[in-house]
Parts: sequence; C-alpha cells; structure tokens
Amino acid sequence: MKKLKGGAMGKTFLVKKLVSAKLCVMKKVDYLEDEDKARADREVEQMLRLASPYTVSLISTFPDRMELCLIMEYCSQGDLRKVIAELQQLPEEERLMRVWEILAQIFRALDHLHSHDVIHRDVKPENIFVMEDGSIKLGDFGLAKEIASRNYATAVGTKVYQAPEVYQQQQMTVESDVFAVGEVIFELLSGRHPFESDSELGMINNIIQGKMIEFPSFAEGNMKQIVLAMMNPNPSRRPSAKAVLAHDVVRMYLRQHESKINEEGAGADQFLERIQLVEQEKEREKLRADSAEQRVDEEKRRSDQQKRRADEAEEVTRAFQLEIENKNRENERQQQRIQIIEQEKEREKIRADQEKIRADQQEEKQLETVALLPPRNEDEDLPELGPIILDAVIPDYATVQQNENKFIHTKDNEYISIIAFNPVISKGVVKFEGYFESNEGKNFAIGIADASAVFEPNQAPAQGKNLSKTLSYWKEGSLHYLNAGVFGNSKIEENQLIALEINMSSNPRTLHFFINGQEQPLSVSDIPSNIRFLVGLENPGISFTLTRFERIQSSSARGVEGSKVLKWGYNWGNDKYYDGNL
Repeated sequence: MKKLKGGAMGKTFLVKKLVSAKLCVMKKVDYLEDEDKARADREVEQMLRLASPYTVSLISTFPDRMELCLIMEYCSQGDLRKVIAELQQLPEEERLMRVWEILAQIFRALDHLHSHDVIHRDVKPENIFVMEDGSIKLGDFGLAKEIASRNYATAVGTKVYQAPEVYQQQQMTVESDVFAVGEVIFELLSGRHPFESDSELGMINNIIQGKMIEFPSFAEGNMKQIVLAMMNPNPSRRPSAKAVLAHDVVRMYLRQHESKINEEGAGADQFLERIQLVEQEKEREKLRADSAEQRVDEEKRRSDQQKRRADEAEEVTRAFQLEIENKNRENERQQQRIQIIEQEKEREKIRADQEKIRADQQEEKQLETVALLPPRNEDEDLPELGPIILDAVIPDYATVQQNENKFIHTKDNEYISIIAFNPVISKGVVKFEGYFESNEGKNFAIGIADASAVFEPNQAPAQGKNLSKTLSYWKEGSLHYLNAGVFGNSKIEENQLIALEINMSSNPRTLHFFINGQEQPLSVSDIPSNIRFLVGLENPGISFTLTRFERIQSSSARGVEGSKVLKWGYNWGNDKYYDGNL
C-alpha cells in the first residue's frame, strides 16, 4: 500500500492481506549471498525465539527473488517519536503517569530479551512501537546480539542513544540497553534529548563527559532517581531490568495491564499456531529450493561466478607481471638509497657519540646540583586539603533512596542497609560528619570498613566475611568489632552532629569520634591502611544527612578525661587475648 520509514537493515512497507484485509508490515531484506541469508535467518530465528506480548510479532516469511519478506504485525499508532511530541501537550501530572506506564512496559520487554541472553543494541524512540490500545512493544531485532553471561557485544546502533562505554571501549552489555532506555524516558518527559547539543558530535561528547541538561522539575522523586540511575556513567551502578521491574511504582503500573494481558491470553494459542505455520512454510520452501528448476538456476549462477573468477585471475596475472618489472627497477633504486643511508648512518653514529659525551657531562652537573638541594618533605605526597567528592555505594536502590547528600531507608522492612562511601582513604587526616533523623525506636550506626569489604543487600556491617573488616558506632553508644561491644562513648541522639576523624599519617593510624564537636573517650588505633566510611540504616523512615567530608590540615583530637584506646585486630570482649590500652 505504501513504503514506510525502514531501518538500516531493510526496506519496510504497509501491506494488506487479501483474504482478511488485515493490515501488516512487510520488511524486505537481502537474501542472495550466503552472508545475507545467514543474517536474515538469524533475525527470523531471533524474532521467533523472543516472541512475547511485549515484542513485535512475526506472522510469516516468504522469499521473493533475491529478497526475503518478513510479515509482521502492524503497530497502528506509530513509534515513540510521535508520542514524544504528543506528550508535551498534556498537563505535567498526566504526562508523568503516561511515562510511568510506558517505562514499565519497555522494561518488561527489555527484561524478556536480557533473560534470553540477548542485547537489543539499538534502543531508541523509532524502535519502540505503540499499538491501537496504547500498549507498548519493542521491535527491530536486526541489530540484536546474542551474548553469553557477561561477555561483551560489538558496538553498533544509533550514536546519540549509546552509553559512554560504547565510545570509550567499543563494547556493549545489557547495561548499555538500560542507559539507552534512560535517554528515551528523559525525552518522553521533557521533549528534549538529555545530552542535547548543536550537533551529533556535540551530543556524543556530552554523553562521554556526562554533561546532562536539567531534569524536568515536575518529575522529581522516584522517576528522577530511576532515570538518573539508568544513565549512571558507571555501567555496574545501573539497575538491571529486573531491578527496575521490582520498584513499587513500576509494579503498580504493571498491575494495571494484567487484566489486558489476561484478555489477550486467549490469543496465545493462535500465536503459537502462527509460529507453527511459519515453520511449516520454511520447510516447504526448503523442499522447493531442492527442485530441479532451482538447481539449474544455481548451476548457472555458479558458472557465471567461475567465468568472473577466471577473468579476474587473468587480470591478476597481468598485474603481477607488471609488478615484477616495477620491483626490479625499484630494487636498483633501492641499492642506491642503501649506499646513501649507510653513509648517513656513519655520520649519525659520530654525532650520537658526541651527543652522549655531552649528555654524560650534563648528568654529572645535575647530580651535583641535586646533592646540594634540601631533603624532600614527605608531606608533598599528601592529597590536596578541602572537600572530598563522594560516591555512595548503595547495595539495594529499592531500599535506600539518595537525595543529594541525604540517604533515606524507604522500604517497609526491618533489614539493615549499609551505605559505603568512596573514595578509599589511605593518606592524610579526613573528617566524615553528619546527622541521623528517625522515629522513636529506630536503630542506626556509623563507622569504617577495610577497603576490601563488600556489602550485600540486607547484610549487617560485620556479617559473613566482613566480621573482621568493619567497626560500627551504634545509636546506644557502643563500639562493635569482632562481635564485641564496648561502651564508653555517648549515645547518638537524633539531629546531633556525629563525626569520625581518621589520621592515616600518624603511626599508628587512628580513629577518633566526636558528638557536636565534643571528643569522645573511646578511640581506635592500628586501623587498616585503606578504609571507607560507612552508614547503617536498620528501619524504614531513618535518614542520614552528610554535612562534611573533607581532608583537614591536622588532627583535632587532643584527648579527654577517661580516654581509652582500643586496638584494631583484637577481640575487645576477651581480656585473655586483648592487651588493653596502648
């Protein structure tokens, strides 16, 4: 009926079935050379294997001379490029609701692909389609790539919807698909690409450098948190498709579609029948391909290829003879050049010997000068003083929400969530300070961990392999290490400023505690050479706000009445093995 805008891998047309008058989409791909056939068969197999209510369905296939025709269902409402413009006309609240609904369906489709070890590699508005009832389907698997475990796929696709690692490492993973969805969702909300620029090259540079335009103010909260997490420059920090689907808001919008999915369940048998018909048609086509007429055509094609090869071989022979003649002439000139080069090498050797003598003399003068310089100050290697840029490591984004420097336990459970803070500290004096807010009866802690400690969701600070790697200062005023609790410091009250100060330049390395600027009696020595600060939030409603994270000139600890120093590496609860104060 008419030609549609097609992708790079084929031509697409709007067609109508003569018997049923049903509208469909026909995609034509090259099917002559073996490489073309392999590519087309791979795409058909991919669509059949990935068939689901959230992906565009393949109805049938048939050959047409030198091309293979793929008949697919028609998405009457077009793609998301059209929806982006339409959404900007809606009130912000209604627009946000519609985007949540689209986000949930896209990730249902993306999770389906990733669960089958497939990366789409070309997620963009033009490859996400809208059905008559407003439901969303993911399509165009021409560039989809099957992977194994965490292996990487070759970088392809549309440039301005690619993740930073595509340009930096020429590699794509499932996290690259998640980044692209983040860009699409941002565009649905604002009508603008998140890395907008005057040119494609400018947009690519913004993606690499993480220069993003301002996030729409009406979409603050859960939407902003999820989208920014999807577009995190670090692939390992992006949520998986399953993690996004587990989010409470996303699950709510998915439930709204359950009734529609149930209604479509009756059509599942018809869908399977269509797949069987496609397989039967492919088998019949294979039998026809073995017919005598096709064998004759194939033989004629081979004969033409052999004639072309013979012509090419004759041309190569003539070119080879000419090349030999040219090489003989070139050899004569080369011998002349070699003589000139040998003469130049001899002159260069004389110059090099002279230069070495001058260099040795200069080095002797430099050594004499260095000997006269004062000894180097070891403090020159210390990092620059002032605020430290933090990078919070949150094991479970569904439990803890980050709002700039504030971290809130949002999930309704009684499991503790540990937040570790990069960078790893190994030099200088560093102060880490903030305050807790909670309802009565809620528990929390602050402390340090060896840099090798790794925290899983719902894991206590000293659980498992982290037993000897963490030290925590709990709300009731106890210091916990190696399953031993020692009291002596003040309780941590709500809204009090609690500070930890580490001195990595002292010998031994030390950790001191302060509440509202008042030094506490208990301190710790011999802490690990590389540490991270940590915060633990045990119950919903607890929050921690970081007010200070910086390198300072010198330690502010001076000692107070009743001071006691505990030593890292000893069991404080067992006097038989702990040697007490230093």
